[in-house]
Amino acid sequence: MLRAALVALAAGLAAPVAIAQTAVGDLNGDGVTDAADESLLVGFFGTRAAEPGSGYDAAADLNHDGRVDVLDAFLLGAALGRTGEIDATPPDLRVTLNDIPEVMNASLVVPPDGFQITLHFDSAGGSAVDAASLSVTSDRDIGALPAGTELAPWFTVTPTRAVWTVPRGTDLARNTHTLTARIDDHAGNRARDDRFDFTVRDFAFGPPMGNRQRVYLDFDGNRGPGSFSEDLRAYGLASDATPAAAALEPRVRALVIAEIVRRVGPFYGIALDGTPGPDAVNVVFTSEDPGAPRARLCVGGDSEAGGPLLGATFLDVHNLREDSDDCDGESGIFPQAIDDVWSADPDYRAAIHPVDPDEGGVPVGEDPDDGVVLEPGFDPATATPAQRERRAVIGDAVDAFVQVLATVIAHEAGHSFGLVPAGSPPAGLFGGGEGRGADHNVTPSGATPGENFLMNPGESFSFGAMTGRGGSSLPVFRPLSWAYVHDRVAFAEDAQRP
Repeated sequence: MLRAALVALAAGLAAPVAIAQTAVGDLNGDGVTDAADESLLVGFFGTRAAEPGSGYDAAADLNHDGRVDVLDAFLLGAALGRTGEIDATPPDLRVTLNDIPEVMNASLVVPPDGFQITLHFDSAGGSAVDAASLSVTSDRDIGALPAGTELAPWFTVTPTRAVWTVPRGTDLARNTHTLTARIDDHAGNRARDDRFDFTVRDFAFGPPMGNRQRVYLDFDGNRGPGSFSEDLRAYGLASDATPAAAALEPRVRALVIAEIVRRVGPFYGIALDGTPGPDAVNVVFTSEDPGAPRARLCVGGDSEAGGPLLGATFLDVHNLREDSDDCDGESGIFPQAIDDVWSADPDYRAAIHPVDPDEGGVPVGEDPDDGVVLEPGFDPATATPAQRERRAVIGDAVDAFVQVLATVIAHEAGHSFGLVPAGSPPAGLFGGGEGRGADHNVTPSGATPGENFLMNPGESFSFGAMTGRGGSSLPVFRPLSWAYVHDRVAFAEDAQRP
């Protein structure tokens, strides 16, 4: 009965979703919906339009809800045997380097190795793309591969994307190279050949991230001992008002610091446990001084430069100063500014006000249950309802405070590595040249990007955008910046040395 009902439902939905004059579910464009199309649909199952790397293709999304799932399978099952016109719509094919949008790729310069060639293809309203038909060639030698060699076998291919990282040591000729890419859909329609030119040059001053970068997050700093502890008290995350609260403060401080350090890593492709991911940046963050060379970044207090200012570091174009110190009164990370910036933000108020003494909250350590709920072995199953509620309040406040500081630290570390110099490649990385947008992401037209990119100007972030709250995702590096911190783009030899 259930199967019959689902098939009936699918039959009712099928009619309005037909694309052009082809049959519903005819993914291979041969004019009939059959078992071959069912096999193709399996390859797209679980993909989502909101996740570009998942392999989503609109041709397989029969109900157009942005994901390929069981509803699409029902629709295709209900359409088995239907016929229509044979598809004649060619797919789309685009070539980029390092996944950087075409509008930013025109004057891009890459090093002789280590960069990524990225191909994007989709059905363009026709049949599903046949990824097995991909062909890529170069007009010049690619290392030991002579010009004209079929390069497709070296690419990692999904239903809508193909990526190849040119191996280290390949040593491409310092010249202009032309790639030619081709692909067909399952109906045999061929995409227009995409010819893509790119220029190879040596790094002007060596690869910016060639050496392992070490960032020392100093929570004591030279702005006065205990300044970070004072920040915690100001936000109600610690207290010395009673002996019991004072006894808890060191434990809370250590927990917060450890969690901040953990959460900076994922912005750079490092797992929360410190393990580098498959495409991690060559950097380590630590709260223990590793010794020179390292970038020292002090966390605590308020800026002497006026504000409110959450953070400030020297923009080290080309990352020439691997041993640096951002700890004076005008540089570093300034937690005191969090309230100044977001005091009216509902996400901030919901998280911090329940413990903020200035807002009538009960600071951590001053509730009689805090000694219990902050024990490492706290068990919600045996706790009272009040204890569980207090644990949740503290957890939410700590989470918000930790995440906003981790995001600011990741942003300021980006500046210390060389992001974002003004101008377009090869002299800059589309950074703003003046005003509040200076040294931050701008679009080629000079506007602030609409995406939640980590190196956007500070005033463009809501508290939710900084912390992943209110329906927002955490910020990420935009593709051009991500390529820079992986040494996949090069400043031209005539770029101005800072």
